[in-house]
Amino acid sequence: MGANKMQQGISPQGVRDLDPNVKQRRAADPSYNIWVNASAGTGKTKVLTDRVLRLLLPSHDGQSGCNPLKILCLTFTKAGAGEMILRVQETLSEWVVLPLSAPEGEKSLSKELDQLFGKPPTEEQISVARGLFNKVINLPGGLKIMTIHSFCQSVLARFPLEAGISPNMKMLEGSEAEALLDQAINRVFEQASKEKASPLAQALGEVARVVNQDQFAQLIAGIIKERNMLTSILGRTFGIDGLHQAICRDHNIGVDEVPEAVIKSALDDAAFESERLREICRTLLASKNANDRAKGGTLDQFLSRHDMAERFDMFDAYCDLFLTSKYDVRKTFFTKANEEALPGAIESMQIEAERLQGVRNRVNTIRNCRLTADLFRLGEAILSEYRGIKQSHGALDFDDQILKTLDLLRQRSDWVLYKLDQGIDHILVDEAQDTNPEQWQIVEALCSEFYEYEGGHQESGRTLFVVGDEKQSIYGFQRASPEKFSQMRNLLERRVQESQQHWENVDLDISFRTTQAVLSLVDQVFAAPYMREGVSEKDVSHTSYRRGQAGLAEIWPAFEEEKQDADDVWSAPFAIQDYESASLKMARHTAAQVRAWLDSGEQLPSRERAIQPRDILILVRTRNAFVHQLMRALKSHNIPVSGADRMVLLSEISIQDMLSALDFCLLPEDDLNLATLLRSPLIGFTEDQLYDIAYGREGSLWKALRESTHQDVVDYLRMFLRRARFDRPFEFFNQIYFHPCPTSEVSGLAAMKNRLGDDVLDPLQEFLNLALDFEASHIPALQLFADWMRQSSAEIKRESEHAKNEVRIMTVHGSKGLQAPVVILPDTARTGGGAPKPDERILWPDKTHLIAPIWASHQGGEHLLYQEKKALLKILAEQEEKRLLYVAMTRAEDRLYVGGYLTKKTNKISDKSWYAYVAQAFEHHPWCVQDENGLMRVSTDQEGKPDRVRALSEERDLDAVEMPQWLRQQAEPEEMPPRPFAPSRADDDLYIQAGTDEANFDDQYTPVDRGQAIERGNVIHKLLEILPVLPEGNRRTAAAHYLSSSLVNIPSDDHEGIIHEVFQVMDDEAALPFFNAQGLSEVPIVAKMQDGRTLNGVIDRLYVGEEAVWILDYKTGSNPPDDAKDLSPLYTAQMNAYAQAVRMMYPDKKINAAILWTRTAALMPVSVEVGD
Repeated sequence: MGANKMQQGISPQGVRDLDPNVKQRRAADPSYNIWVNASAGTGKTKVLTDRVLRLLLPSHDGQSGCNPLKILCLTFTKAGAGEMILRVQETLSEWVVLPLSAPEGEKSLSKELDQLFGKPPTEEQISVARGLFNKVINLPGGLKIMTIHSFCQSVLARFPLEAGISPNMKMLEGSEAEALLDQAINRVFEQASKEKASPLAQALGEVARVVNQDQFAQLIAGIIKERNMLTSILGRTFGIDGLHQAICRDHNIGVDEVPEAVIKSALDDAAFESERLREICRTLLASKNANDRAKGGTLDQFLSRHDMAERFDMFDAYCDLFLTSKYDVRKTFFTKANEEALPGAIESMQIEAERLQGVRNRVNTIRNCRLTADLFRLGEAILSEYRGIKQSHGALDFDDQILKTLDLLRQRSDWVLYKLDQGIDHILVDEAQDTNPEQWQIVEALCSEFYEYEGGHQESGRTLFVVGDEKQSIYGFQRASPEKFSQMRNLLERRVQESQQHWENVDLDISFRTTQAVLSLVDQVFAAPYMREGVSEKDVSHTSYRRGQAGLAEIWPAFEEEKQDADDVWSAPFAIQDYESASLKMARHTAAQVRAWLDSGEQLPSRERAIQPRDILILVRTRNAFVHQLMRALKSHNIPVSGADRMVLLSEISIQDMLSALDFCLLPEDDLNLATLLRSPLIGFTEDQLYDIAYGREGSLWKALRESTHQDVVDYLRMFLRRARFDRPFEFFNQIYFHPCPTSEVSGLAAMKNRLGDDVLDPLQEFLNLALDFEASHIPALQLFADWMRQSSAEIKRESEHAKNEVRIMTVHGSKGLQAPVVILPDTARTGGGAPKPDERILWPDKTHLIAPIWASHQGGEHLLYQEKKALLKILAEQEEKRLLYVAMTRAEDRLYVGGYLTKKTNKISDKSWYAYVAQAFEHHPWCVQDENGLMRVSTDQEGKPDRVRALSEERDLDAVEMPQWLRQQAEPEEMPPRPFAPSRADDDLYIQAGTDEANFDDQYTPVDRGQAIERGNVIHKLLEILPVLPEGNRRTAAAHYLSSSLVNIPSDDHEGIIHEVFQVMDDEAALPFFNAQGLSEVPIVAKMQDGRTLNGVIDRLYVGEEAVWILDYKTGSNPPDDAKDLSPLYTAQMNAYAQAVRMMYPDKKINAAILWTRTAALMPVSVEVGD
């Protein structure tokens, strides 16, 4: 392991000379049912794509290609489905335009098909290939390449009645489902409170003694997630009472056993060596040691009581002498001196401790069995209520899509089976290791007819293709497991062979992604049998296709916590101590290393270029405080870094600032909230500015701010208050986003971005989307939205934007399917696990292999069988941790760096940590070299030509495009057209300027019975509108007929008076022009006035003569003024507006105007100002 080897590297001599195309073509052969075990980076997506292409093309023996609609490909993620569709369409589009043949080194259709089939294509294959793109692109709905949830959603939408759901079903988002579940829980609680003697109420009382509200909510959520298993268990055990009996059988206890009886049976002197314990007691009472004397006193009190009830009350104290709080046998019972004084006492104490341990275990067993039954009684009631609420809303949650589809397929409805069977001939399943039991059951149901000879299909033409990797099964929390993966492979293989069809298992282990240096380390990590257990049934062995390309794997020394001197409690803390935690050291070291690579132009020899930020992928175990330390360290070194791959909205400071703005509008007197808002990027107060306003103020902070010199801020906040009176949540926040603020002339969004960086854009956009979602299903009140947001646990998953030149940080789970030239694992010294969540304390039968589930609310209450099963689950969790390590290491293309840090609780590297596994592999690796600083490294030199194709594809988007300055500036607002005004409307600005309002005017001039006066005026108005167009001889008859019709609600004795008044006006010489037969009634008029506004009104009567125009307007006042000079300014302004508008059309004619008071049939000429 000399330095020369470290510098020169070692070439991988053991690389097998295999053509990967051989196995890939075998897997893509559509005449076989195939199960592919594809290690990381071995091209499984290419195999899937090739199989789809070969299904679409005719075979060499003349069998025609498959109808695209009869192919179903199920993927694990939408991104995976999108990538497959894109690859298929890109390939088919190329086939349309590629030449049939081409010189060496250039693409041609013949070469592409030859590569696909492994033999020269036929003329028919070439012809079909040319037309496939047009055929596929015009498919209704496109190729059936989708996630299994999308498939289930499409099936349910197709067969809603058969599935027993609403045809207009709605898919619930996470927060909506949580709200409905909370509603279901509350309803069950209400039911229990009303029926206090019911089993439901008793169950609630028992469970409430051992868990709090949050823990209970998590338990119920866990039960809802496992609803399918619970339903199956309750069906087998015939309800909750039967479930309790099954639980008791699992634990070998009686259904009627109670803890009190078990304890009492253990208290009698005959049940234990009471005399021997009395001897020990006497010795302890005489001991010089105070603790021993106290123990002797407790023992004496217990033994001296012969009443079993008194002993029962002391049972806990008595057990404490022998057992710990976790009910383990104590390591020591008393001091060494008393041990020597009492030969054999330790053995006696040990015997009694084990007896009490057994009693405690049985008591805990009885309690946990009863509590489990009680919990599931509540769970069943809540689940039933939850189903009902969803049904009333016509909604399904995420898991319902799978379960409802599974029920539909199990019913084997003739119509459903016919439609599905006629529609699917070939099924492809991607990421099979991540498929949970219910999803597997759907796949099994879909292909069940493939291997039966009944029905109308030629069964030999229907195939199943499954690809996965048990080593990458890391979604145990979604109930996927390698065991189920292997079980389904064996089941499907047996069914295919029984139907005398072709089945083949294909292993893909040649990696196109990773260099041999990294792969050799991966193989070494999983070389030991204990490391392969639960990871792979076979030896873990990889071969890199990237021969002769440089690679590197390196492990950094783990960082330890600094040792701190014990604090002197009497010393005053006058100085701030600079303390650097181990995690902070790791974060700073990582950032410094990346900065050094970028500054020095560190090369990637396999790509013949320098390392860029986008080449680096940092993978962490969980999103904890270390991630924030790492991001801060990278930013402090001016390294571009993307935000976290998943974030909780409410934990984002930008969202907290938005809610702070909303809270200010709801309660401006909240000083703390206003101070928070003032310090936000929207306003940007410094601490000194805030102090100057807040310190010594009288009254609220808002009052002090209004009295300060920061009037621009006051105006900005008053804009909030005005908007909050009328805006919906989306409108309110949209205004904040895109309106200038005190810290930015562009917008609030620009201010947030300038202060907090680009990372705020995703959460702020999602926040705006949530506001829209809220408005669609709730009353759009701001207070309700604020409460709804704070109760939600909304998360957003940030898609990896590899085009950006940034360092990416994400969890290993989130990195599934991704890769990068340089991968750093900085937190490998921690072990997985930790305290289990409340719902994880329910142990389900699929893991324990018991009849029924079992639950213990806390560690101290666990019984022996529960502990045994939990230990088995812990082993499964450790195996999944190893698989997670495999996924993490195989994300690397060229380089892998492994680091770790210790915490105060873990002052040494655990043997079961990733760091220990990898360090051990380095120590045993034949190519490992170690420098003088203890740094271990495995490397290979660049011996072949650089991969220019890969390098060029990565360099396309590296050049930053300088955005023009106008993109960062607020656009000039467009000139708004003037708002049309109607002169007769009292709320118009024209009348507000006139200094009065119509309501007061009407009160002044109309009688108390205003409704009757209005009706009378309307009738006169109508008569004056229709009579002028009739011949004079028919007018009175028409008027009488109209007044007698059902359209008029006027007393008959008033009809003659109205007719008299109407004709008195029409016959008046002064009114004759207004009622000329050529005059017009109800004349709409629109005009742009001199002040820029647009008039939009209706003139009651208009007559245009040779030299003049007459305008008449009807009014209903009962006491009109005697002189037009006394008219309301409101009416005068209206007539002036009409006159000005008419003057624009007839500038050379005189304008005459008048008002007709319909209540008194009085005509009043009005002098108008027509302007220029």
